[in-house]
This record gives sequence, structure tokens and C-alpha cells, in this order.
Amino acid sequence: YTVALVDGDISGVFGSERDFYAVDWTKDGVLHAEPGGHERFAVDEPFTVGERSFAVEDIAPDGSWIRLSPTEYRSPKTPLVPGYPAPEFSFRPFPDDSEISLRDFRGEVVLLDFWATWCLPCMEELPRLKELYDTYRDEGFQIVGVSLDTSAVALTQVLEDYAVEWPQYFDGRGWETAVAELYRVHATPHLILLDQQGVIHTVNPAPEELSGLIEELLGLPSSEGREQDRAEAGPVPTAAPAPEPQPETDDEEVSAGRPQWPVLLALGLGATALLWLIVQGR
Repeated sequence: YTVALVDGDISGVFGSERDFYAVDWTKDGVLHAEPGGHERFAVDEPFTVGERSFAVEDIAPDGSWIRLSPTEYRSPKTPLVPGYPAPEFSFRPFPDDSEISLRDFRGEVVLLDFWATWCLPCMEELPRLKELYDTYRDEGFQIVGVSLDTSAVALTQVLEDYAVEWPQYFDGRGWETAVAELYRVHATPHLILLDQQGVIHTVNPAPEELSGLIEELLGLPSSEGREQDRAEAGPVPTAAPAPEPQPETDDEEVSAGRPQWPVLLALGLGATALLWLIVQGR
């Protein structure tokens, strides 16, 4: 198994409080040692391989070796990466509603939103989430909020102000919120997108990617695809403008009120002939 020892506080001495180590116990060739990763362990935290658990007994100050010893069995951390099932939990949506569970949303694409009213980036993203919810809810999309607030009053106010309709988990324990601990959440906002089978599809997708990922999982044509189809189809034909109405006229009135060119020509010729006769008479 691959093991890595990290000088987390960059003190030059290994084994201090903020240092940690990682073990590739899933043997997938990747050390998932990010905060909350299932292969990251504090120096005083045991890890499990198969049916055996081990704890750090000693660490060389220069990091050249680490000594492990068997310890009491501890269940391995659940992987929270794409391809693994999301941990199940049940709750009574805030403020008062019947108990539901994550399993109840099987068959729908679910976005787990770990957030708080005191989190500025969370509040900035709230209108975007509401737009996604309103756009895709009838297509089989659901959001489950997990609030890391400690104030029920503040949470209630925000939910009312933004007309948030999706269910909210809230136990008032802040960073020690039970579901946040289950999912090892250490920062907000934290988003986890699940497919219709409850399997993790994407962790913390970029905001601009979220709509496309939802459409992909729902089997909908993407927004870009719809724009391309419209472009290829060409401009939408429009009806030719109706001719402007012309005022109704009476041919006799026109003839009487405004002489036409044959009349003018005849008058001109007559005047010329009269002038010639006058000249000849002289």
C-alpha cells in the first residue's frame, strides 16, 4: 500500500498536531488526501485495510520513517468521490414536515447543497440554485439543502426572503451538523451532485457547469445544443408585412379636380395653334 506523510504545518518537523498521512487503502492508484478525503488521516487517527485497523505509533522527526501498530477495529471512511454511493441519511425538513430520507429521491437527480446564511458565497449562489430548481424540477431534479446555521431565526428569514421550496436539513449545530460530519464537509458552499441511483456524479462542480451536468443526467438536450439547433435551422420565417391601406378615391373626382396629362397636352397644342393663326393674320 502507498503511504504518504505530510508536514501539514510546514514546520520542518513531522508528527506535530496539524500533520497528517494518507494511505491508498482502496488501491485505485490515487491518494485521496484532500480535506475530507477518505484516505486522509490525522496522525492520531487509525486507518483500516480489509478487516484490520492500524494506528501511528511513532514518526521520525525528519519524516524518514513511520511506525504503525495494530489497533481496535474501526470502520473505514466512506469514499465521497464520483462513482461511490452517497451515504444515506433521514431527517425532518425544516421547519416542520414529515420525515424523509435521501433514498426517497431515487429516480431523481439530486444536488446536495451544504451551505449557511452567514456564508457570503453561499448567498451569492442561492439565486442561481433557485433558477436551476425552477427550470428542472419538473424534469426530475431535486435539491436537498443542509444548513450549517446555528440560528433558526436567520435560516427562516432567508428561506422566506428567497422563496426556497426545496427541503432543508437543520439541527442547529453549525460545523458539527450531523450530516455535514457524515459527509466530512470542512468548507461552504459544498455541492455534491447525485445521479438517479444515488451515486455521486460530481463533487463541487463549477457554477457554470452545473446546468449542463444536470441536463446530461436527465437526458435532456443541452442548452448549447438547443442554441446550435436554432442556429442551424436558420431564422424563423415571419409573415410579410401587410401593405399599408391606401385612401379610397373616386376616379371622377380625381379627373375633375386634377387634370390628367392628355388634357394638358391638348390644351398646350391648342394654345400653340391659336398663337400661329394670330401671327399669320398680321
